[in-house]
Amino acid sequence: MIPSDTQKRGTLHYYILYDWSRGILHRWPVFLASALIFGFAGLQCCDSYATLRMSGEITALPSFLDAWIYAFKGMAVFNPLSNQPFNIPALWLLIEIFIAYMVSSYPYTDLDGVGRQVLVRSQKRWHWWFGKCIWNISSIVLFYAIGAISLLLVVLLKGGGGLTLHPEILDIWEMQMQAPAGSWKIMVFLLPLLMSLALSMLQMAAMFFVKPMMSFAAVVAVLVCSAFFNTPFLIGNHAMIMRYALFTPGGIEPLPAIAIDTGLFLAALLVGKLRFDRYDIY
Repeated sequence: MIPSDTQKRGTLHYYILYDWSRGILHRWPVFLASALIFGFAGLQCCDSYATLRMSGEITALPSFLDAWIYAFKGMAVFNPLSNQPFNIPALWLLIEIFIAYMVSSYPYTDLDGVGRQVLVRSQKRWHWWFGKCIWNISSIVLFYAIGAISLLLVVLLKGGGGLTLHPEILDIWEMQMQAPAGSWKIMVFLLPLLMSLALSMLQMAAMFFVKPMMSFAAVVAVLVCSAFFNTPFLIGNHAMIMRYALFTPGGIEPLPAIAIDTGLFLAALLVGKLRFDRYDIY
């Protein structure tokens, strides 16, 4: 028996391919913009290296790891009792807010358009929600992959490369490495990704409790508060490499951060599913 078109549309496989097509391929300008953002970050890092070499403060060429940390270093812990001003981590905020923008509307607008027709014909709410979760994960992973490739290309074009972290650049960035664990290089790539996955899943689930603009504003608020307060429960800190215990005594430890991000991700997936099961799509 050949399955009908409606039956095909009810399969999870169909929903995943549908969301990859409409939510990623049809939104290619968004991912092109992510390449431009990371390219800009790479150029900034390489230009700062060039200035430091001219002044004799450093002799090395930038590595890919240097550029990655430059993009995600964020800022040092802010102490409101000190006389130091609060310096907004502009590049870090740009990257994180762009991720929030990237996932801010597609699930909701899809439900107002073709996605509603597909859902009504298939009557598979769980498949629709899980398809959006796969789209969310795929979008974030693709964003980070594009970012890594863009940083690497810029660094290679400037004559650098590799995974060497130059200690002299850490001194200039006022980052003092503590006793590093053997897996620290994995952590500086993994923790920002996990934080983005958790926060974007929370944002997507929140869209079905409040409007997408409100969930976007809530994410921005979490990110700004994370810059002000150094606590693992404001998960924006998990993506600020400068605040890791590797560089800051009493800073963010990797295992608790992984546990918090994973717990929030799974909770958002479940709560979003339960909410969407009762959500009025009309």
